[in-house]
Amino acid sequence: MSILIRKINLEKLYVIFSLIFGIAFVFSNGPFQSPDEYTHFRRAYQISDGNILGEKFHNKSGAFIPKSIDDTVIKVSDGIPGNVDKKVNINNLLEAFNMPLDSKNKIFISSPNTLTYPPIAYIPQSIGISFGKKLNLSPLILMYLGRMFNLFFSCLVILLSMKIIPCKKNLIFLFALMPMVLYQSASLSADGVTNCMAIFTVSYFMRLFSDNTKNIISKNIVTMFLLICILSLTKGMYFLFSFLYLLIPKNKFKDKKQYFMIGLIIIITPLILNVIWSLLTTNTLATNSNASVNGQINYILHNPLSYIMIFFKTLIHNGTFYLKSFIGTLGWLDTDLPLLLTITYYILLIIAAIVNNEKRIFNFKSRVVFICLFLSITTLIFTALYISYTPVGKYQIDGVQGRYLIPIALLLILPLENLKIKIKRFNVISVLYSLSVLICTEYILINRYFIK
Repeated sequence: MSILIRKINLEKLYVIFSLIFGIAFVFSNGPFQSPDEYTHFRRAYQISDGNILGEKFHNKSGAFIPKSIDDTVIKVSDGIPGNVDKKVNINNLLEAFNMPLDSKNKIFISSPNTLTYPPIAYIPQSIGISFGKKLNLSPLILMYLGRMFNLFFSCLVILLSMKIIPCKKNLIFLFALMPMVLYQSASLSADGVTNCMAIFTVSYFMRLFSDNTKNIISKNIVTMFLLICILSLTKGMYFLFSFLYLLIPKNKFKDKKQYFMIGLIIIITPLILNVIWSLLTTNTLATNSNASVNGQINYILHNPLSYIMIFFKTLIHNGTFYLKSFIGTLGWLDTDLPLLLTITYYILLIIAAIVNNEKRIFNFKSRVVFICLFLSITTLIFTALYISYTPVGKYQIDGVQGRYLIPIALLLILPLENLKIKIKRFNVISVLYSLSVLICTEYILINRYFIK
């Protein structure tokens, strides 16, 4: 037993756990039961057709997709979101497996909320869907293929993150197997791609600024540039991750001129890309019917102190919901995990960040940069939803969920470290805890959607 404990390989165990339980989540989660999953499916299908920007029809933004997709959504999921007593009808599910795609019989579906997502966030899902389309499989099978390819992509990227991060593999192991992270990876949500790319980006920059023995070479520059551009094109506000560049010591470059020129390109380019994408999709911006983008922007500019009060009031009022939905509020926000599980997961994440550190990675500057980035992006998330989703005159920000903070959470947790605190066999504790949590989550999903 002691030999097995010493030989625990967190990277291999991550792959085993993420694939076994991820695939289980793919099939135990009810069809289209992740938040907005049917609109993510339509967007991924649209991209698989080569339609990147969407279409306008009768002054609405959307796309023409096979009518069978909409019929499938209604057949297998109608009435289930928000109704915890309603389960998936097995007979309808089996019938939907055999429903023909009939790709020529199309209808227009309005879906402005996902049209603003750049296609890069749907590449894995659309590849899976394209594969199924070539075999002329049913819309329901296309959905499952999209989920599977999203899971495989996320698993691969996070495995690479664990390989390159210079420390705290235990923390990445726990974070990546957190119920909500794996749940989103095993769905059609664009957040699966965003989450894993954020983890990889942070891991890569940590490797660059913590290794004092190696200079920055062309391969590192290209990788930094691509990572920041890709991540910022999953969601625009993540262009701020480019400021991680400031942590890389100047002496790792040929000279100061090279350092500043590369930094300028890495910081400015993703911002330009997002401006271009925003201009291309300006007519498809999804807003609450009671919201006014211009009205809310003017309110913030003229009443900054009032907006700050609204921000903190929202945090206080919805704090518990954010904490719960960060670890895992499944389905259409209608299926909570046990409170004890949520609390203990936070405790273990914090402990994993603090203990068993072999060397000091973070100095004062790097801690400040990480925390400032976390606070800045958090503010942008809340402000974006205040502008586009919150009704005018409401003194609370609508639409924010804890899962929106997953891509930036490591910026807050990673700087925690203490070289003196050691916990023997903490890897074993983490593995056993993750296993028990994933089993519990799988049971909850099966019970929610299939057991009457």
